Amino acid sequence: MMDESGDSRRRAARQYDLMRDRLDGFRKGVVGLGRLISDLEALADQVETADKSWNDDFRARVGDLEMIYAVTFGAPGPALPPVRTTDLARHVGDLEKMLIDPPTNR
Repeated sequence: MMDESGDSRRRAARQYDLMRDRLDGFRKGVVGLGRLISDLEALADQVETADKSWNDDFRARVGDLEMIYAVTFGAPGPALPPVRTTDLARHVGDLEKMLIDPPTNR
């Protein structure tokens, strides 16, 4: 008999690890903002054990990154304005904090 609950927790833990890897890659300049957003959304879709409120909060924070991305590519100029850079760092930090103790680790 398979332990579906254990398998589900292990799968969710792997998804959270991948989310952390993507955020780390973004901080290191290896992963772009558009790719980060896309990957985090796809990984969040795969987490089955996350409680709904945690998942909704995580998705809302990814949505904050999407807003910055949309404004950045909708505005002229080669770089993010300083305010957007600060907002971006704060939102990425918020996501990183959420992944310190995600629902499967409780």
